[in-house]
Amino acid sequence: SKLAAFDESASDLELYWAGIADVVQDAESEIHTDNAVTAKTLETSFIVVAAVAFILLVLTAVSSARAIVKPLGAITGVMARLARGDQDAEIPALDRGDEIGDMARSLSTIRETGVRAARVQTALDNASSIMLMADTAGEIIYVNGAARRYFSEMTPFLGDSFAALAQGDLEGRHVSAI
Repeated sequence: SKLAAFDESASDLELYWAGIADVVQDAESEIHTDNAVTAKTLETSFIVVAAVAFILLVLTAVSSARAIVKPLGAITGVMARLARGDQDAEIPALDRGDEIGDMARSLSTIRETGVRAARVQTALDNASSIMLMADTAGEIIYVNGAARRYFSEMTPFLGDSFAALAQGDLEGRHVSAI
């Protein structure tokens, strides 16, 4: 009878352990399912966050490019107008505090220098005194109208060697060639 009770207890214990094994197996299965769901959720979340970050990066890049390209295009247009002699071209972006503003202010200075140089050029061209300018190497870089007229008038007295000078071929010659 003790043996029968022991066998019965052992049988109950086996059933108990089998029940525990089933519970553990069910728990493990549930954990694996939960882990798979969590992994899929994390993967989806990562893809969404990466896509949003990429879109924000593209929008920031486009916005930054427009903030740079548009003013540079406008400054380039003004530079072309100034190169064609349009001294009244309005220079954009002068009030900006960045490098584009620095470029605009430099362009304004270049325009002002060009305007002053054009005024000086006009004054020299219209001066009644004969003017020749040479650089430090002695090469003639400027001859005004009065000098051209003088050489033209003097050609009959000074010979054909001055005819070329009267036609404006002085620039680029050395002062000693006159």
